[in-house]
Amino acid sequence: MIGPSDAAKLTIFSSGNVGIGTTSPLSTFTTVGSACINKGTGATALCSTTAGTITASVFNTAAADLAERYKTDDPTLEAGEITMLDPEKSLSVMRASKEKDAVIFGVISTEPGFLLGSYNTLNKASTTVPIALSGRVPVKVTNEGGDIKIGDKITLSSTPGIGMKATSTKAVIGTALENFSGTTGTILAFVNVTGTKLDTSISQGTIVDGVGESLFWSVEDVTGRIKFISAGVGLNDQEIVNVKAIRGSAAKWSIDEWGRMVVEELKTNKLCVGETCVDESLLKKIPEKVGIVAPSNDPVPAPAPEPVVVSVTEPEPTPTVETPVEVPPPPNQRPSLRRLLP
Repeated sequence: MIGPSDAAKLTIFSSGNVGIGTTSPLSTFTTVGSACINKGTGATALCSTTAGTITASVFNTAAADLAERYKTDDPTLEAGEITMLDPEKSLSVMRASKEKDAVIFGVISTEPGFLLGSYNTLNKASTTVPIALSGRVPVKVTNEGGDIKIGDKITLSSTPGIGMKATSTKAVIGTALENFSGTTGTILAFVNVTGTKLDTSISQGTIVDGVGESLFWSVEDVTGRIKFISAGVGLNDQEIVNVKAIRGSAAKWSIDEWGRMVVEELKTNKLCVGETCVDESLLKKIPEKVGIVAPSNDPVPAPAPEPVVVSVTEPEPTPTVETPVEVPPPPNQRPSLRRLLP
């Protein structure tokens, strides 16, 4: 020790621990009081004398994120996983999960450049983890939302704690700083927990065209694929490029990759083959040149109908047969003999 034993100024142990203002340094370098790191003469006026304060112009660290310590009851949490607040405990986090309607809180830092939150204030927890507040941190991801490109937003996937490319209205943990095309892995991302801007233009299928809004499509939350179209798609005078073939929905027409068109009926004002072009008036003269009589546009009269002869046979008259009627004799009168003779 340097200085009287009752007022030691500098203590150096045989273990190598150095203490300033203390006779029992617990770490390699322990200071009781304040510290000031300045650029040179005259800068000392900016130094703080409050105990426990470090004053410096620049802090330069190898790591590139700012993190804060939080409690957790899950010792299996790993660096790079996405977390959510524990709804049952204060200042505590847990692995984020869609099944629990997770509100993304942050990513567990791998090696924070600055770590906030005194360990002593949280030492009652079984475990503490550093949650990245801002900066560059490794994040575990999957290809559930498709390949990840630099600049894509990262959100929570269906796998608890694992991120994916954001394709719809979701809270995001930050922006991808690396490309990713594998199944699962880790990429570097800039942490900035916010809401994605995809909600009004993609997930709800609303396109703002400068005049109004047209609701005609929607996007799957997981894959990002368009899953419904109820109207035409306007391209705003843009080209369609790198198309192999186009086919009609009823298979009535098609254009293949060689530019060959197959249609049932073609209507055009001019037809060109190489450098030779014909229009309607010239096309009508071609049959006359080769001796083909073009059909007239006048209507053809219908032939007169042939007379229909109908034979009618009259039925033969039925002969009338007279039936003799006998008149009975008057009462009390004998019949005449003439009547009795044949």
